[in-house]
Amino acid sequence: MDTTADASQGWMTSGPGAQRRILCQDKALMMVEFMFEKDGVGVPHSHPHVQTTFVSSGQFEFTVGGVNERLKVTRFQRLILTRLLGAKAPRRTALI
Repeated sequence: MDTTADASQGWMTSGPGAQRRILCQDKALMMVEFMFEKDGVGVPHSHPHVQTTFVSSGQFEFTVGGVNERLKVTRFQRLILTRLLGAKAPRRTALI
């Protein structure tokens, strides 16, 4: 697994009011830390790999293939994102 990613480069903008840093990734899995400001939006995208999400603070709303779901603190979700993913945070939120 490639653990060099961009964690050492600090935070990168990933949408309006959204920042990210890739902690590790390979062809099968990606681990990213996100910080969303209130009403922050993640740009719609898809992944060729499995992605997991853990909400460490706040709330996170995402849409995968037209289906909406809301995750709250300490909720975990495993996503297989070959379909389009959109995301937003109705309040300040941290994800891993």
